[in-house]
Amino acid sequence: MAEAVGPGRRPGPRMRWPPPLSARVEWAWLQGLPLRRWRLRRLLSLMDGHTGTAGLLLDVGGGTGIGTEEAARVAPAGTYARRLVLDPQRAMLQRGSRRRGSAAAGWLRGSGDHLPISNASVDLLLSFGVLCCMEAKDVPRAVSELYRVARPGGYCLLGLPKSWAGFSDPLFRSAGFRPVAELRPGRTLYQRPDDRVPTPSGSVDLSSRA
Repeated sequence: MAEAVGPGRRPGPRMRWPPPLSARVEWAWLQGLPLRRWRLRRLLSLMDGHTGTAGLLLDVGGGTGIGTEEAARVAPAGTYARRLVLDPQRAMLQRGSRRRGSAAAGWLRGSGDHLPISNASVDLLLSFGVLCCMEAKDVPRAVSELYRVARPGGYCLLGLPKSWAGFSDPLFRSAGFRPVAELRPGRTLYQRPDDRVPTPSGSVDLSSRA
């Protein structure tokens, strides 16, 4: 069990441990509730105007794949040629692979701080409520891994409690990501810059904001 973070101990906010009920196998059905799906679709709306074609989607800490399912549902047809869900819990992946209507094409067991994915290969990374359930010392490595596997010009869609924004946002910026859209602090769309192409018209660069 992770040890709670306190003042003068490890950096960063207090870890959410034990994890929220929806991150536990026996309560995984909570991930599919209508209110949660609505919140996911609202967060995914940040991808409007930023999608391509035949890309790779990786849902890090994706549990039973609800985030992947909603991403595939709201994206234009042909946006993702492959959709992968990664989670450290084998039972969660098994449950997701048996679920009817699952949009994932592949299920990977692994940790967010050691992604079993090739460099610069992912078009969209989903990280919903994951970093806040990790040991604080592992979070910088996890953010670096997200940057490593994102292709130049690719995106990472982050969903965290608002209290985490002051801790996570500097990590994403220092890793090399730039924020391009957000619903509120902690619910942010980041991009790995591609210096080979100009910034798409209509995109909003939040990198200079406090």
